[in-house]
Parts: sequence; C-alpha cells; structure tokens
Amino acid sequence: MRIARVTGDKDLATGRTVEFLKREAVREGKPELAQQIADKAPIDAAKPVTVPDVVSAVRQGNADAGVVYYSAAVGARGDVGIVRFPDTVNLSEAIRNAAAVPGTSRNPREATMFVGYLVSAGAQEIRKSAGQPPVSPAIRRGAVPAELR
Repeated sequence: MRIARVTGDKDLATGRTVEFLKREAVREGKPELAQQIADKAPIDAAKPVTVPDVVSAVRQGNADAGVVYYSAAVGARGDVGIVRFPDTVNLSEAIRNAAAVPGTSRNPREATMFVGYLVSAGAQEIRKSAGQPPVSPAIRRGAVPAELR
C-alpha cells in the first residue's frame, strides 16, 4: 500500500500526522503499526510534502491513502474517499483556530464585526460544511469586547 503524508520539517501537519498515526494505532491495539505506516511514506528532505501534495497524490492515484486535515479532505470530496476518525484520535482538542482584533488594528469596528460574524450560527454552518467544525460555544478569553461576549 502506498501512503502519502506531510513531511516538511517546518510544517505543523508533519508532527500532527505522526501523532494521529500513533493515536489510531494505540486505539486499534497495535501501537507498533504507527511507525511502520509513517515509514511507508517516502520522505525526501529536498522535496517536503505539503497537505495539498498529499491530496493530489491520492487524487491522481500516486498514493492509495493519505493522512490530511479533515478540511483538506472535504475540499477534495468527490475526488477522494473520506474516513473521519473520532476526536480522541484526530487531534481536535489540540488544533484550534482563533480570531482576534489587535489593539493596533486600523479598522477595529469592522474587525470586531468580522469576528462577530465568525462566531455567528451562519458562519459556523459554513465552517462545518468546509470540514472545519467550530468550537461551540466559542471560547472567549482576555479582553473580549462587550458585543462579542
């Protein structure tokens, strides 16, 4: 079986891919498989493999399977099959997207409105359909403007 995975030293998805493989192998009761699977993916330091490269390899038949973010797989739906893993395996608790309005913003009112939109029900539905399930309710920390609380 030909496996594609992210391999760039500076790409966060590289370590996340290996951690995902470890978690799933443990869940299946075969922890030794994680390294075996990771080793099957060819690695060339001169040509790091990105998430789009993995999706492309599967699409084009150059790999039988690939490990990517759910959102990347959803973006390729129709061209690839998708297997979604439980949150305990897929690192959902470790990968969080955030939005903030910096104090130096040139357009703080508009930026605050945009963040307000991002936490709205409509935007959450868009993110769900794009493979980016939102944290709901949104986690608010720090000096959050009153209109976003």
